[in-house]
Amino acid sequence: MKKYLLITILFHIFLNYSFSQNPHIDSLICKLKKSYGYEQINILNNLSDSYISIHIPTAINFAQQALIQSKKYNYIDGLAYGYLNLGNIYKYTGDYTQCQGYFEKSLMQYNKIKNYNKICNLYVFLSEIQINKSNYSKAYLSLIKSLQIAEKENNLYSQSVTFVHIGYFYISLKNYDLAKLYFNKALYNSIKGKFIRVIIASYGGLSHIAYNQNNYKCAIGYLFEASKFINNSKNEAVKSELYGYFGDLFLKNCDYTKALESYNKTLIINKSICDKFNESNIITKLAHVYQLQKKYKLALQYNQKALKIRKSSGYKLLVGSSYTNVGTSYFYMNDYNNAYKFYQQGLLISKEFIRTDYILYNYTKIYEFFLAKQNFKKALDYYILLSSVNNQIIREENDRKIAEIQLKYEIEKKDQKVNEMMKKNEIQRLILKKRQYFFSALSVFFILISIIVLFFYKQSQFKNKQKNADIEQKLLRSQMNPHFIFNSLISIQSFIFKNNSIDAGSYLSGFAKLIRLVLINSREDFISLEKEIETIKLYLKLQKMRFENKFNYTLTIDEELGQTLVAIPPMMIQPFIENSIEHGILNKHTIGKIDIRIFDKDNFIQIEVEDNGIGREKAQEIQKLKKVAHNALATKITFQRILLMKRKYQMNVDLVITDLKNKTSDEIQGTLIVLKIPKRMMI
Repeated sequence: MKKYLLITILFHIFLNYSFSQNPHIDSLICKLKKSYGYEQINILNNLSDSYISIHIPTAINFAQQALIQSKKYNYIDGLAYGYLNLGNIYKYTGDYTQCQGYFEKSLMQYNKIKNYNKICNLYVFLSEIQINKSNYSKAYLSLIKSLQIAEKENNLYSQSVTFVHIGYFYISLKNYDLAKLYFNKALYNSIKGKFIRVIIASYGGLSHIAYNQNNYKCAIGYLFEASKFINNSKNEAVKSELYGYFGDLFLKNCDYTKALESYNKTLIINKSICDKFNESNIITKLAHVYQLQKKYKLALQYNQKALKIRKSSGYKLLVGSSYTNVGTSYFYMNDYNNAYKFYQQGLLISKEFIRTDYILYNYTKIYEFFLAKQNFKKALDYYILLSSVNNQIIREENDRKIAEIQLKYEIEKKDQKVNEMMKKNEIQRLILKKRQYFFSALSVFFILISIIVLFFYKQSQFKNKQKNADIEQKLLRSQMNPHFIFNSLISIQSFIFKNNSIDAGSYLSGFAKLIRLVLINSREDFISLEKEIETIKLYLKLQKMRFENKFNYTLTIDEELGQTLVAIPPMMIQPFIENSIEHGILNKHTIGKIDIRIFDKDNFIQIEVEDNGIGREKAQEIQKLKKVAHNALATKITFQRILLMKRKYQMNVDLVITDLKNKTSDEIQGTLIVLKIPKRMMI
């Protein structure tokens, strides 16, 4: 069996060697002849992956051989990669049903070995297929799953890639504000991680948004910003991608000369790296530009080149598209017979893949052909056909809009309590509307509605849990505010009794500002680090005035932390500072000291509050002697808030309190509080 497999592989290599002008592929083929076991499977999968953009039949053969060997050796990684390659192959050929099936098989295998990077990629790939099928709810859920895994595993690259795809997802819904938000998130992460391809894709998305908002200057500016990142890059594929973005923008702006210049740069790169898929796409775009310039013979030549590449490489759906494009070139040259012949070939492939948009275009062109030939009976026949397909497209577009409305509702209903009966009424309204278009398929429609109801029910349960957590969090913050204000009023009373009216007035002014900050900040779950630091500084200043310089303090903040960008829960640091002053330092006979340090550590914000007070044990003893219960209410509330954050946001918040001891005498000489909060950016 092994001998037969090796002969089959070598025969296939010999048969398709003419397709390989790629040093990487040549190197893999040389290694394949000497390999066996897991190594051979990995090389077969790498060859399949490499041939997807060159020659589909060869890519399929290598993937199938990898799967056979993987099953023989029970090699899960090899199985997962083989299924992934077959999924990508069918995506390139336009067969989205088979593509989705293989992606799901690959996902199942990667879950077994917990390869989270690949799992994230597959959820992103599945979202692309679901968008092509206009299933926006499933696409959104796939993207969210990818993002959750990437964040849990702290995988910056997977987060960046997912942010880019969420951006393009919102572009497909024409929600440009959210799309821009996610492209900027992707850009922030990818610049930090030096992920050049993600940087280019992010700027490409921002450029697309700017152009659609009629801001051409901003659109071209984004692409020029992107070009700064590829000046020293050796990744030719990334350069090709950026030149393609330039070409598309120039084409939309009707600057055909610059569009041709950019597309030709891309074409040269694609030829040099033997990327037949993108080479054929760029040649098709060049043909389109020549057609717009009314250079029909040149357009025909380029469309024929693209057709030849796609046929020889096995991109079947794109072959159908090229047949139609060649037909259009002949049509503009008044060669109606050749135009009709190519339209018919394009139509056959469009029907095979059930692509209504391609079918409609071909019917329209054939209808125009018969009109030009003055064959009005045939023209009428095709007009009826194209009208039928057009109605189907309108129905699909209405379905897409309905799905879009539902999705927006699901995303934006975070803080809304929606009655179950209202949801049922909304669904019934949608049923009545859709019956106009799907009366003949009523049974299928009811199945779809049942799925939607189940989905909404589960979403409702999830949102109710989130709302309960929100209410609990707000209750805790509402407890924190009276406690803080009460302590501050005692401070004012004490200060007025001990000091003159001018200092008391100054203290009252500072206190009023502090109360205003606390009340504003307490409305939010998260505020910027800058606002929290402003509150701490003011609080320390007032406490120092109150206790007549009983202590000194330092506040050290990591300069690399973006204080306006980093988010933190409000009033998280103040309770620990209060404890240091009230229970640690006031019972000392010497000047106290509090050091507050805030810095970035391993993608966490680490906050340290260190004092040279008497320590926790002595503080409790003093409280007992005074016959006063040691009830640090603010600290207890803070502990409860930490537990809630872990539950609501799955935030791994860590708090450690340590008594500091003298190394020689073992005497307590202060307390160190270390609070670690996962780094979170302001939205």
